[in-house]
Amino acid sequence: MAIHDMKFNYLHYMKENTFYILGCLYFSLIIGLINTNSFNLTFACLVYIFTFIILFTARINIFTFILSCIILASISLYYPFSIYFKITQPGVFQSILQTNHQEAKEFLYLINYKFIFFYILSSFMFFCYIRKKPKFKNKIQLKVLLCLSIYFYVLLDGSIDRIIEIKKSYTSYQNELIKIKISKYKTDDWQITKSQIKKDTIVVIIGESVSKKYLSAYGYSKPTTPFLDNVNGTFYQNFISPAGYTPLSIPRIIAITDSNHNINYQTNAVSLANKAGFNTYWLSNQGFIGEHDSAVSNLSIKSKNLILKNKSDFLNSYQSDLVLLSDIKKIIETSNDEKNVIFVHMLGSHMEFCERLRGYEIKFKSELSQNYNCYISSIHLLDHFIRNIQNFLNTNSKKFSIIYFSDHGLSPIGKNHDFNLIHGDKHRENFDVPLIILRDEDKEKKIIHEPTSGLNFLYIFSKELGVETTNLKIQHPIKVLSQNQWIDYNQLAK
Repeated sequence: MAIHDMKFNYLHYMKENTFYILGCLYFSLIIGLINTNSFNLTFACLVYIFTFIILFTARINIFTFILSCIILASISLYYPFSIYFKITQPGVFQSILQTNHQEAKEFLYLINYKFIFFYILSSFMFFCYIRKKPKFKNKIQLKVLLCLSIYFYVLLDGSIDRIIEIKKSYTSYQNELIKIKISKYKTDDWQITKSQIKKDTIVVIIGESVSKKYLSAYGYSKPTTPFLDNVNGTFYQNFISPAGYTPLSIPRIIAITDSNHNINYQTNAVSLANKAGFNTYWLSNQGFIGEHDSAVSNLSIKSKNLILKNKSDFLNSYQSDLVLLSDIKKIIETSNDEKNVIFVHMLGSHMEFCERLRGYEIKFKSELSQNYNCYISSIHLLDHFIRNIQNFLNTNSKKFSIIYFSDHGLSPIGKNHDFNLIHGDKHRENFDVPLIILRDEDKEKKIIHEPTSGLNFLYIFSKELGVETTNLKIQHPIKVLSQNQWIDYNQLAK
């Protein structure tokens, strides 16, 4: 009789609480999207059971109500952010540790705040509704519900595994910081076996967030690079960045990375140019990036001359990369007989794109978003930037090499007016970047189709310097750092 009454009561409860059941569907949909960003029937059913238990438990007493509110709010409020960035994934978590407040603020511009407002309002109304219902006093069933709730939460969210992975990632990051700090006081390991310097000036331009597909020099439909489209030089069609985020990619491109993916920070492009007898400069529009980006900062301080256009933290000052041109021109004009290597670290096409164009016209209008128009216009600015540097060198009759590459690419999201480009490390576009070399003696455009890893950039750079060293070995196959793991580039989604 008791069992029959219990079944009847639950059935009656279901009939009388249609709004409550619909609320469970609402929250389970959000929680399901957090974990999959797609619909799966089996997973959706499990999520619904979990959500039903959580909300049912919330009606027992004030303690379970507050606990349930915290659990649902923490999971569901994460949804708008998880659309673009899986923060709990170790690779993204590590990159967050290596950024700053300004860059974090720029990521927030991607969030749909109308959705957040709607979520908060509906959540408040729903929780007020469930608190008005009678309290559930059966302690045995309370314990069962709480145990089931915890079980489903762990099963669905994988929180324990994520916490463990984040802890491992944080430990690895701290160990890497120690290596970076120690490297400041170490001498490089370069062993130069042959030196035949032919260039007066070598300019190494480090771009930011430029995917090769948006350069018309690489086949893009819009004329984003009118100068590079027609200039003679060497264009690498398949240059692959080792990582999808700046602090993870640049050190691996311009410092030696061994076959076990350990970075020898002090043995880098700057110290190689120093040892080869060049006068080295590091010009940056990103400023002295600070302790959280100390890998890149540590590379810059190896130069004999450090020129920072922004002396505060990364991105805290919005000024166009064009401010760098006057310093580059001055170095070229006053170098006399010195042999110079000038490293130029641009803001390039970093989020947010329209801020990169201060003093430069938005060159393109399209049916897509303004962010898209600004992004491809920032590439037009890059083309203008490189053209000016070549003009300075030609005017001063220098034997030169101009080397340009980007640290990583971006992934497209959204359609039409919502189209945007974001960081990531799951797709080939996050790693497909341009590598272009312009030399004073170039008589034709040379296309290199062979896939080339960014981990082998130092080999290319040493050839431009005119030196040979025993330190460099070509790495095959091409590996990239994706989701905190080293995988073959061909495993990435197209």
